[in-house]
Amino acid sequence: MKALILFMGVLCSLSPLFAQPKKLVVMGSSTAFGTGAQPIDSSWVRRVNYYYKYQLGLVDTVYNIALGGYDPYNGLPSWYTPAPFYSLPDPQRNITKANSLSPDVIIVSFVSNNFQVGDLPTDSIMKALQIIKDSANKEGCVCFISSTQPRTQFDAASRERLRVLKDSILNRFGFYAINLFDSLVNPVDNTILPQYASPFDQIHLNNAGHFVVYKQVLAKNIFNITTTRTRKSGNWNDPLTWDKGIVPGPADSVAVLAGHTLTVTAPVHIKALSVATGAAIQVSPGIELKIGEGVAGLGTRLYNRSTNKEQFSPAKSVTWGQHSFALTSHRSSH
Repeated sequence: MKALILFMGVLCSLSPLFAQPKKLVVMGSSTAFGTGAQPIDSSWVRRVNYYYKYQLGLVDTVYNIALGGYDPYNGLPSWYTPAPFYSLPDPQRNITKANSLSPDVIIVSFVSNNFQVGDLPTDSIMKALQIIKDSANKEGCVCFISSTQPRTQFDAASRERLRVLKDSILNRFGFYAINLFDSLVNPVDNTILPQYASPFDQIHLNNAGHFVVYKQVLAKNIFNITTTRTRKSGNWNDPLTWDKGIVPGPADSVAVLAGHTLTVTAPVHIKALSVATGAAIQVSPGIELKIGEGVAGLGTRLYNRSTNKEQFSPAKSVTWGQHSFALTSHRSSH
């Protein structure tokens, strides 16, 4: 297997090294827009942005094209002509717009608008969501569909319908469905649990509710991260430094999160590495750091986040700050 060996003759710090950044688009209605969260940075989309962009350094841009009052028909492709009286696709906020932004992942979150009894039929809702997902997949983009969420404002029959629609979405989209409903609902009457309900209406979520949605999105692992992450600053070989409580080895991808500094005092061999802005790795003189398959899955290329350009590649001499070191590639038996 081809490996990179990083030789450092002095103690130095690496901070702005990144894999080529990813893009996320969120489309949907008012909860995705951020309604109910105060301040808006407490909304679930802003929290997702902070986590993937600033803590993991994985995402460059999160585009939020959601808007309050929208239903799945507003999100259909621009070429689609709905039946009379159905909502029209919005070319600035639909799947066509989302695809035009060249994202890696799209989250679709239409959670309750026009879902009450007597409004959009179930088969129409499911058809619209399927068309949206198929349109994303056709462009090579991973697409997740959120379930409904409880809405206290609805009458009992419509609140029950939201629960049934949740099951339909989970059954239809399987792994690519994100279950928002079950963690937010009062099972007695299908209303929003009081601790998650906005004090201003019977529709939206408060900050705690947005946090629940954020945790559900993170649990879905939308970028398919199989990474060992730092828990705190410390020595690389201390198990307590890592979120899994295990020192990463040759089969592990590693992410050093913002604000964490690792000291490497013994040889290290890992599969891949991502270092967030504000994080650092300090390698003692003469210590070898092997990255078995490049940085963050991009072969042997490293990127400087500030320029989004290749910083160096194998067999080049590199100057970082005032320190110089070399990268060489060779065949390894590991």
